[in-house]
Amino acid sequence: TSIARRMVREWGMSDSVGPMAWSGQQQVFLGEDLMTSGREYSDETAKKIDDEIARILREQEDRARTTLTKHRRGLDLVAEALLEHETIDGAAVARLIQEGLGAPSIKERSPEKPAESAPDTRPEGERP
Repeated sequence: TSIARRMVREWGMSDSVGPMAWSGQQQVFLGEDLMTSGREYSDETAKKIDDEIARILREQEDRARTTLTKHRRGLDLVAEALLEHETIDGAAVARLIQEGLGAPSIKERSPEKPAESAPDTRPEGERP
């Protein structure tokens, strides 16, 4: 919500409200009440801003749901691999997502093989 609000009010990223900042970065002076510092636009503009923020939030929620639904099978494959192996690398995640989309499997490092690890720097007496 805060990013959508900043997109509309601070960065002017809205076609319906317009490309201008609707909130100031004004300093509050001693004795000035934060609640009465006042906005510099009408109730009608405030409603437009609120409506635009709500529209952005709904649109992005729909986009996220669509993306998750589209990739559901691949995400399930990633979850299964993580349950089995605890860790997998980025290449394995990409391969599983593509496999979930029905794309031909890319032959890469299998999830069973862990990524190369850093050398063991523990003193010899503490190594397994």
